[in-house]
Amino acid sequence: MVKKSGSTKLKRQMAPKFWDIKRKESPFILAPRPGPYAKTKCYSIGVLIRDVLH
Repeated sequence: MVKKSGSTKLKRQMAPKFWDIKRKESPFILAPRPGPYAKTKCYSIGVLIRDVLH
């Protein structure tokens, strides 16, 4: 299968405020792929594992 959408990158400054991440640590973070849910209310699983759970 071929990925149809754009990049999986998201600038940390533009990430939702409820994400527990350090905003100025590095420029990019994984963008969520929410499916049928709102993009502003979802959490990327890669961010959860890497940044929140350490």
